[in-house]
Amino acid sequence: MKIRCNLQGGRIVETSSYFDDIGVADAYAVVIDGITSYTEGLTFTFKAANGCNGSSTIEVNSLGVKSIKKNVNTDLVFGDILAGEIIMVVYDGTNFQAFGIGSSSGGGGGGGDIDLLSARVEVVSAQMTSADAALSNAISAVSDNVDAVSAAQAATSAALAAIDVSALSARVASNSAQMVSADNAVLNAISVVSVAQANTSAAVLQMLFMK
Repeated sequence: MKIRCNLQGGRIVETSSYFDDIGVADAYAVVIDGITSYTEGLTFTFKAANGCNGSSTIEVNSLGVKSIKKNVNTDLVFGDILAGEIIMVVYDGTNFQAFGIGSSSGGGGGGGDIDLLSARVEVVSAQMTSADAALSNAISAVSDNVDAVSAAQAATSAALAAIDVSALSARVASNSAQMVSADNAVLNAISVVSVAQANTSAAVLQMLFMK
């Protein structure tokens, strides 16, 4: 029975139930959507279809078998996993460490509840540390952006303050005066040409009448 699970960074960080074992005794197997490789910290629980007789393995999505260990690096023994027992495992980069199974003396159950709780606390703590780091990085990035915007605004204000409005106004006035003077010169030139044309026309008419 596979129930909703929360995937973060390729890890199953929490499940509301367990995954059914589809393997055989000592060679357990599960199918978990979204898992394409083994990543350190991968955590899930499964319901064993068969008990174990000794050293055991587990495989997820046909990605290859991995040994199941208890007490960090100890192989399982007969009775460590019972048929129908729900086991929590965490991938440590090499093997799956099992929690909630018998102690090193063998026998299923026992003080596994404390181990299971401790494992879950460790997983949650690691997730919180990762989330805190991500949040700190995001805050730092936002702060950097705010600083950059503030610097740009300061530069713009400085540039505007450096503009001499009086000098700019004086230049505009000077240009305007020069344009007026140029316009007057053109008008005077046109007037002179007109007078010259009139005089020329009068002279021509006078010459014609004299003939």
